[in-house]
Amino acid sequence: YPQCGNWRDSVRKFDPIEVGARLVEARMALGLRQVDICNRIDVSSSAWNRFETGERLIKPEIAQAFGEAYGFDLNFVYTGSERGLDDEMRQALAAQRRRKSA
Repeated sequence: YPQCGNWRDSVRKFDPIEVGARLVEARMALGLRQVDICNRIDVSSSAWNRFETGERLIKPEIAQAFGEAYGFDLNFVYTGSERGLDDEMRQALAAQRRRKSA
């Protein structure tokens, strides 16, 4: 996640559709429902749905709560980089991608 003085400026350059697709991919890889995430990180289901569909870009503080709860870092959420993920999470994502392409 790019560091700068104003986080709003740094996240504006990310495509909400692509970020939303990664949120869906991560949720599916973990075998979770939207409501599971919403209850755990205290976000409304309507807001989470807008993040996943790309209608709105997820705020960094919500992405951070998601990452801390489930083992994702902001780099994955915003850029798709898997460098900060542990092996278990990488394997879960790879398995999800295989299921999706089958």
